[in-house]
Amino acid sequence: AYSRYGLAPVLNVYSGATGAVLATATLGPAGYTPVAAVAVPHFAGSAANEVAVLLTAPERPARVVVVDAGRGRRLQSFGLARTAAYLDIEVLPAAEGAAPTLVILAQGADGTVRALQRDAATGDRQGRVGFGQSLLPAALVVLPGGAASGPRLALVGNDAAGALVVVAREAADGRL
Repeated sequence: AYSRYGLAPVLNVYSGATGAVLATATLGPAGYTPVAAVAVPHFAGSAANEVAVLLTAPERPARVVVVDAGRGRRLQSFGLARTAAYLDIEVLPAAEGAAPTLVILAQGADGTVRALQRDAATGDRQGRVGFGQSLLPAALVVLPGGAASGPRLALVGNDAAGALVVVAREAADGRL
């Protein structure tokens, strides 16, 4: 995903074997910039995975756009609250045939860091996991669950002393 000055942001899907462009999609109006993108396990009826792209723009609400990577067709687009800075997007695994959950890393104006969960197919809210104000966020990582628990969300960031710290929480209920 990329944007050129003054033009609308675009997603190109390339062949890993040949480098040829397989699909192209316009993601939004001019002024938006892609911040992060993630491959979303197939759920929308084509043979290819989908791609979710997090877009931001000055003085506009951030957006997430989900594109069918096989056809270059926009499947979903939803806005995010203007009250936060949006830094990363990841995906939680889903049951076979179900739409996965997108996880968007957000930092509020007061420094509070949250992982917002949205349904990839509808954009509907599915909860959030709070990480507090103790870290300057660098990345969000989804860790697969084990036999006894579901997936975890790990926030990687720097604490007040500058040390790199990882905080992991259960994706389902936010437990540390």
